[in-house]
Amino acid sequence: MSFKIIDESSRASITSALNVFETRPTNVSVVNSTIHELLPLNPVNNPPFQFKIPASECWLDLSKTYLTTVFSISKKKEDKWVDIEEADKVAPIQALGTTFIKNLRVSINQREVYNANALYSYKSIIDLELSTTKEVKETYLQTCGYYAKKEDRKKLFVSKKKVEFLSRILADIFNQPLYFLNHADIEIEIIPQDANFCLISEDKTEYRLNTESIKLYVKTVNLLDNLTLEINNKLQTTPAKYAVSRTELKSQFISDDRYEYIANLFMDQIPQRVIVALVQHENFVGKQSKDPFIFNNNKIRNISIQANSKYYPSNAYEASWDTNEFTRIFHALYENTGFINSSVGIDMEQFKESKCFFVFNLTNDMEVDDTFDLIKFGTTTVNIRFSEPVAKGGYTMIVYGEFAGLLVVDKNRVVTSDLSIV
Repeated sequence: MSFKIIDESSRASITSALNVFETRPTNVSVVNSTIHELLPLNPVNNPPFQFKIPASECWLDLSKTYLTTVFSISKKKEDKWVDIEEADKVAPIQALGTTFIKNLRVSINQREVYNANALYSYKSIIDLELSTTKEVKETYLQTCGYYAKKEDRKKLFVSKKKVEFLSRILADIFNQPLYFLNHADIEIEIIPQDANFCLISEDKTEYRLNTESIKLYVKTVNLLDNLTLEINNKLQTTPAKYAVSRTELKSQFISDDRYEYIANLFMDQIPQRVIVALVQHENFVGKQSKDPFIFNNNKIRNISIQANSKYYPSNAYEASWDTNEFTRIFHALYENTGFINSSVGIDMEQFKESKCFFVFNLTNDMEVDDTFDLIKFGTTTVNIRFSEPVAKGGYTMIVYGEFAGLLVVDKNRVVTSDLSIV
């Protein structure tokens, strides 16, 4: 039997299974790591909740920062607040453990680096829906209260009275893998939503959501002394740099009876990706009989994004919802979130009725990867046309923009950044 290589440019290689003379690498950088429990600086019944991660010798693994909460639901009965019962028609919103937050702000050494613009609830639900697989939603995400059926969320509070949730902090600097420098104070402010937003009720009974407990868990890492010294010496001439995916959310009101809506979304840097979703305005402001996370198709006939005179996509997304002609838009959701060969658990019927996210890729190569794109500046505009007039009460358009971002920390722990705070 004769053998030949397929092409002269093909290099010879040996299978790694024959590498029997070496062992896997040893981590010699970390002495130990610890999970710390932090309580809010103010009483739990007096929001907003303030947390402070104090400066210390330890580095911080911000990607493993978790918030735990304990909630209960009570109803008003004969001028008294009592626990709900199985017959009560009330349930919490989806993923209550993270969507109960209305706004979240993060400051590093008194420099604000993140502000959710009172739209953290919508950032949370969009992140969960479009960045986690179906399997994760059906299992692990139950820790934050993610259940597909409203009845399952209700059962939690009927059977246990007090329910504990755990969720990650979704601020931009917490969504990157690098350890954060030591000797830096990090402050987190959490403003919760009110009961009208957090609870969905089918009757006229007065309900309230009670926060029984809230805690923050932070992972700290202690490095070897000689490595710490080397890093400090390096910081004398070169600052630390943290590449992040900067997210910016905005909401815009679309008044009723109109057939077209054109609006500027971003006026400076052009985002790499834009997600657009429409929700009934009364749901957005908080009405206890309504679910704030129902994103209907709202009879959108076509939709496109324009940036510096270029349209995304080149031919606008078009849909005829009554005849189920929206496969191109549905495909874009999966392709532009990087789930084309896996699943986020949104089928076409769900997309049509309640999870209608329009996802636009504005990168130069129209790919989803971990590389930076060339920064572009200009005005980003959305153009929406409806096949029917906007319903009475109007819609609120949720806009989720993603940008390439960089946070820089010098030897004095002075933070500079291109992360714009609105």
